[in-house]
Amino acid sequence: MRSNYKSLILLAGAIFISFVIYRQSLGSYFFQDDWFTLKISRGADLAAIAAFFVPRRDVIYYRPLGMQIPFYLLQSFFGLNQLPFRLLNFVLHAANTVMIYLLIKKMGGSVFPARLSAILYAVSGVHYTVFYWSSTLPFFLGPLLLFSSFYFFLRFSEGKAVWYFLSLTAFILGLFTNEMTAVLPLMLLSYSFIINKISYWRLLPYFVPVAILVGIRFLFFPPPVTESYSLGVARETAYSLRNYFLWSNNWPEEIQGQFYRFGLLNPRFVREFAPYVAVFCLSLAVNILLFYFLPLVHLLKNKNTTSIRFFYFGLSWFLIGLAPVIFFPLHVFSYYLIIPMAGLLLSLTVVFHNYLNFQSRLLIRKVMTIAVVASSIISACALVAFNSKIHWAPRRARISKILTDKAKSVSFGADEKVIFSVKPYSEYKLALNDQDALQYIFSRNDIITDYSLHGLGKFYLSE
Repeated sequence: MRSNYKSLILLAGAIFISFVIYRQSLGSYFFQDDWFTLKISRGADLAAIAAFFVPRRDVIYYRPLGMQIPFYLLQSFFGLNQLPFRLLNFVLHAANTVMIYLLIKKMGGSVFPARLSAILYAVSGVHYTVFYWSSTLPFFLGPLLLFSSFYFFLRFSEGKAVWYFLSLTAFILGLFTNEMTAVLPLMLLSYSFIINKISYWRLLPYFVPVAILVGIRFLFFPPPVTESYSLGVARETAYSLRNYFLWSNNWPEEIQGQFYRFGLLNPRFVREFAPYVAVFCLSLAVNILLFYFLPLVHLLKNKNTTSIRFFYFGLSWFLIGLAPVIFFPLHVFSYYLIIPMAGLLLSLTVVFHNYLNFQSRLLIRKVMTIAVVASSIISACALVAFNSKIHWAPRRARISKILTDKAKSVSFGADEKVIFSVKPYSEYKLALNDQDALQYIFSRNDIITDYSLHGLGKFYLSE
C-alpha cells in the first residue's frame, strides 16, 4: 500500500511538472492541418458522421477516431475554442504516463523502472508538437489505446478471458485512431520471443485487422503519392536514427537541419544559440554517462539474464515503433517517438536499475537517479524555451490567430463574392492551410484567399 501511494505521488508530480513545462501550449490556436480537419469533421446528420470512417483519397492517413470524431465533438460543443483541445491533450498525456507505469510494472514486476520510465516519459520533449497542434491529437490517443491493449493482454495472461477481449477491442480502436498503432502485433511477437512465450494462435487475431485495413485502404481507397513520403535507405536511415536518438534525449526538432556532417553542428547555429546548445550537450553527456554507458558496461560484465532480455525487448520495441516512418527521411517528426520512446525507456531503466542495485551506498543511488531526472527536466525546459523562438508550431498558431481575427472583423453580404488578399509569405499560407481557414470560419467554400504578390482581393489581411 505504501509503495502504491508513493507511486501515485510520483506520477502526479511528474504529470504536474509536464503541465508546467508545456503550459504555454494552452494558448496555441488552430493552424495548418487543423483547418482542413475542422472542415472535414462537420457532421450534420448520422450519415455525415458515418462518412468519417470512409478512407479519404486526398490524405495519406486514416484516423477517423483520432481526428474527425474528436474534432466533430469538440467543435460542436465549444466552437472555435482551442482550450478544450489543449486540455484534452493534457488529459491523454497524463493517461499515457499512468499506462506506461502500469505496463512496465506488469511486464517486469519491478516498481523502480516503471516509476522512472513514467517520470521521464511525462517530461519528454518528444511531446512538444502534439501539445501545440490539434491535428496531432491521435499521437496521444493512439498510443494510449496501444499501451492499454498491451497492458490488457498481459492481464489476460493471468487467466481471465475478458482481458483478451478488451485488448483486441482497444487495438482495433487504435487502428482507427492512428496508423502507428499497427505495430502492436510485432511488439507482442517480440515480447513472445524475448520475454515470455505466447501461443501464436493468441497473436494471430492481432494481425488480421491490420491486414484487412491495409488491404481495403490500398486496394479500394489508395492514398495520394507525395514526395515527402519517398523512401530512403542506408545513409538517410542513419541520419533519421541520429535525429530520433537526439530527440529522445530532449534535443529540439530543429537540430535535424543544423548538421553539416553526420555528427558536426553548424558553427553559426552553435554561436547564436550557445546557451541552449550547452544545456542540450550537457544533458546528453549526463544521460550517456549515467543512463547508457555505465549501466551497459556493468550489464556486460555481470550478465544479468533478466535485465539483458528486457534491454533487448525494449530496444526491439523502439525499432518496431519507428518501423512505419524510419525509411521516410523527408517526413520525420519528433512526435513519431511517442510509442517507441516507451520501449527505449524500458530498456534503459531496467539496465539502470540493475546497475544501481550493485551500488552499496544509498546516497549514490539517489544522486544518480536525481541527476538523470533533473537532466531530463532541465533539458525539456530548455527545449520549450528554444522552440518558442524558432519552432513552426507556435509561430504558425500565432499567425493564424491574428489573420483569422482580422478576417472575422470584416463585413460582407451573403451573396457577395469574397476574396481576401494575404501577403505571399509561405508561413501565412501554411498557417491558414491555403484556402481552408477562411472557408471554414465563414462556412463558405467559395471564399478565396489570394496569396499573389499583387492581390486583387477587397479585403487585405496582414500581421
